[in-house]
Amino acid sequence: MMNMQDDEGNTALHLAVQVGNLWIFNPLMQRREVELNLTNSEGLTPLDLSWITKPVGVHYGLNPRIRIYKLLQDAGAQEGTHRLDLFYKEHIKKLDHKEEAQKITDSTQTIGIGAVLIATVAFAAAFAPPGGYRNDGAPTLAEHYAFDVFIIANTLAFICAGLSVISLMYAGVAAVDIRTRMIAFIVSVTFMASSARSLGAAFAFGLYAVLTSSARTTAIAACAITALALADVVLFVWVLATGEVMLLKRLGVARAWWRLPRTILAFLLMQFWPYIVIAGLLLYTKIRRAH
Repeated sequence: MMNMQDDEGNTALHLAVQVGNLWIFNPLMQRREVELNLTNSEGLTPLDLSWITKPVGVHYGLNPRIRIYKLLQDAGAQEGTHRLDLFYKEHIKKLDHKEEAQKITDSTQTIGIGAVLIATVAFAAAFAPPGGYRNDGAPTLAEHYAFDVFIIANTLAFICAGLSVISLMYAGVAAVDIRTRMIAFIVSVTFMASSARSLGAAFAFGLYAVLTSSARTTAIAACAITALALADVVLFVWVLATGEVMLLKRLGVARAWWRLPRTILAFLLMQFWPYIVIAGLLLYTKIRRAH
């Protein structure tokens, strides 16, 4: 039943790949009786269809069609019996340089505004720290570890925002070749996300440093509420986890037990590396003070 084909030879898996719907694709894939390598009337397997519909150029990292293509590969799906050069020539979309350049140009405006705003806020916060200054010019909360975290996180936010702006300069210049512009744009978006997470940490610990002596409960509640800004990570982890759990059910625990923790850990490291840097520098500062 799961492998029945329509008039064009497409199975349910073929159709799920064509529409790029992960919520249909994953339940089908996790059933071992579903054949991965059946061909339709055009001689195309689900992996072939996934390759054809996969977007080219700059795209969203968790694009459903990209996820489907990678999951099919990891599950052991194969291509149809056709000449690869002819298949590539007839079916695979070529990168449209003009369209890609326009896409990058349009996107750099939004990313640029965000990066400049974060850099401006971080720069201002560096010279107007929470708690103000003492008469001798030193910050009032300079001896608090929460203040140290604020300074480190704020500095990291400013640096990442600056690197994002610099990368955008290369991404937005028409004289630069399109491949370099694509890489520069991806780098810029990555640093932009890191700067936003660092600024969030600076905000939370700045509040904590100011409130902890007089309203500790409020300070803890403020930090907890600020953590809601990480809700996007929960969504991304869920999307990744559903795909890996599907592979675990299809391939078996013995073959795929390591995939889920590896994928989630790699994603979390990529998203939260600023917090690891902040924690490392704070630990170094604490050790230096102890000595």
